[in-house]
Amino acid sequence: MLKMFPKPDTLRKAYIRARYPRVSMGEGKTIVNYLWGTLPDFSVRESNYDAFCSVPLKAIDKAFDNARRYPDADFIIWVNYGSLDRISEFFLNSHARSYKPANVTFRDAEEVQGVSTDDMDDIDASKIRLIYQGFVENPDADEVFFSDFDIDDVCLNDERLKNILDKQAFIIGCNECSVSNGGLNSENQFMGFRRGQGQKLLETFFLPRYADPHKYGLGGRMDTSLGFAVISQCIGTLVGHRQIGDVGFPIGYPMGHVIPDNPLYTETGINRPAGPRCSC
Repeated sequence: MLKMFPKPDTLRKAYIRARYPRVSMGEGKTIVNYLWGTLPDFSVRESNYDAFCSVPLKAIDKAFDNARRYPDADFIIWVNYGSLDRISEFFLNSHARSYKPANVTFRDAEEVQGVSTDDMDDIDASKIRLIYQGFVENPDADEVFFSDFDIDDVCLNDERLKNILDKQAFIIGCNECSVSNGGLNSENQFMGFRRGQGQKLLETFFLPRYADPHKYGLGGRMDTSLGFAVISQCIGTLVGHRQIGDVGFPIGYPMGHVIPDNPLYTETGINRPAGPRCSC
């Protein structure tokens, strides 16, 4: 009797595990997480359906740039491989084999319970869950960060970033608001937590609100995504009456920032030119 071949998804996940194995970080390590997944409304953000690869490789290159800039840190690019077509996956894997720095690991986002890229609420919640996962897998890591792909420099050696983490064990990115007073606005494009106290903040403030948002008065909000509403409430509770400029780190871009196109990808048809918004 002929033995049945494994299902395609089984082969794909086995390949990913073999090609990008889990890496155990040593004591004192810094971990930076990225997350890529194609949203259902991807066509209205930065559609690549008429190109070879639905993942903008210029975004992956940003992560590679940061990894080269900070070779002592470990960078994890989480990919929702289930949202990619086979051609896109081929181009992404080929790009990684050719250009990936040694301190970058690709992981399947489906490995982590609760991580999803189905909508913006899921993505915002997944950012926090991936940070927490970093501490679960690597309890001796000093700091665990999440960064969107469009952050030019994650500034891991910046003294102000280190001072904020020393004082409050967490950091939130911020940028200039589109308001006349030129104030600062917190953004979850970039977040980081310190081992110990920061991990406890994740367990006691952030994760419970994602598990039961109605208990904390967060259910049914329409003015912002639920995922970001959780972060805003936590930051407001922890920061109190201090200004975000005193506790946030000015690293993010205003909403709508687009990573400049790389002609190598757009002129060859690998990726199509960027739309009006960045999908990273």
